[in-house]
Amino acid sequence: MERHTFPGIEQRQGGMAMTSIAKIDPIFTVAAVAGREAIGSEAPHLPRALTRQERVERRRAAFAALGSAVRPLLARLGGVPFTAQELTVYDAIFAATPEIGGFWTVANRTFGMFSHQVTSYTVALAFDEQDRPRCFVINGAIVVKTEDASPGALERGIEQARQAGPLRTAARHAFPGCAL
Repeated sequence: MERHTFPGIEQRQGGMAMTSIAKIDPIFTVAAVAGREAIGSEAPHLPRALTRQERVERRRAAFAALGSAVRPLLARLGGVPFTAQELTVYDAIFAATPEIGGFWTVANRTFGMFSHQVTSYTVALAFDEQDRPRCFVINGAIVVKTEDASPGALERGIEQARQAGPLRTAARHAFPGCAL
């Protein structure tokens, strides 16, 4: 028995235990078979999966596109004269944090007679399953996750992180063989 389905027509689906009515919109093709037209449906063609390298390149392009908007906002973190502003874009997708594609860092290092201190902020760019920018994750004294990856959301997130201050790490210098 040959059965034809057409878009928008309700069909019963399910087995003996469960039957439901669902709208089905199959993909139709018209093909010439031995001099006559045949109407039928074919399985949808899924796009091929991107290779890891293609995914990394897509993420690199997002960093390049957002960089000109992010760098001036990093300067607003102020309070500490930051001496370094660096961008690190991952060249792989790491299993531990597959959503993070890289980060911008602003840091300052201070050396004293008996200790040193590093103060910093990092702004990571998180991606969704299709490798589109999803949001920013700002790390300082607190962690702030923005609602999306727009410059406006980053500006609000940076202001919130700035109010809490940078991450501060301090340590004493080691003087081996010297007792004070």
